[in-house]
Amino acid sequence: MGPEPPNHHARQQSIDGTEQRSTTTVSVVLVNKGDPRIARTLEALLLISSPKLVEIVVVDASQHELDDVRRSFPKVTWIDYENVTRKVRTIAEQRNLGIASSSGDVVVFLDANCIPGPRWLEQLVAPIFQEGERIVVGRITSPTGGTIHDASSPQGALAPAYLDECANMNVAYRRDVLEQLHGFDEQLGFAEDVDFAWRARDAGLRIRFEPSAAIVHDWGEFQE
Repeated sequence: MGPEPPNHHARQQSIDGTEQRSTTTVSVVLVNKGDPRIARTLEALLLISSPKLVEIVVVDASQHELDDVRRSFPKVTWIDYENVTRKVRTIAEQRNLGIASSSGDVVVFLDANCIPGPRWLEQLVAPIFQEGERIVVGRITSPTGGTIHDASSPQGALAPAYLDECANMNVAYRRDVLEQLHGFDEQLGFAEDVDFAWRARDAGLRIRFEPSAAIVHDWGEFQE
C-alpha cells in the first residue's frame, strides 16, 4: 500500500485567485508517462472556472521528456516521479504521490488525453458537496461515440447509477476515503483502480456514477 495522505485544514486559494476554506476545495491529479497529449488535457482544465479548484497536480514518470510541456503550464504543480524500483508500471505509486502532494478535501483523478468540458468538474463533485456522496465517477466517451468502449463500459452509460467498480480515468474521491483505504496498492502491476473500488465496496462505500460529468477520451482505432 502507499503512504497515507495528509489531512489538510488551512485556508487556500483557488486557481482563479478566490480564497476558500478547505471544506470546499478540490485538487485534480493526473499521472502520466511519456504522453505529450497531456498538454491538451491541461489546456482544457485551465479553462474551467471554479472557486473549488485549488490546484492541478501532474505526477510525471517521463524522465524529463516532457519538460517543454511542463514549462508551458506554470500554474500546474509538476512532480517528476523517479522510478527507483525500475518497475514497468508505476501508476499506483504515482497516484499515491499525487494524493500525498495535493491539498484538496476532494481528490479528482483524470487521465492524460482526457478532455473535460467547462462544467465537468462542477457536475462531478456536486453529488459529494450537495448530496453527501464519497466517491463519484463520471462518464467516459470517445470522440465519435462509436467504439466498443462506449458500448460496453458502465462509465459510458447515460443514466445515473451505483457501480460495483470503476476506472480512475474520471473519478472524484473525498480525501477521507483515500485515507481510510490507505491509498492504492503498490504491489499490484495492473488494475490498482479496480482493486481500490472493490476495497471501497467491501468497506460499505458506494460508487456513484454521474453521466453529466463527461470527458472525451480517444480510445484508438477499434470501432464497433
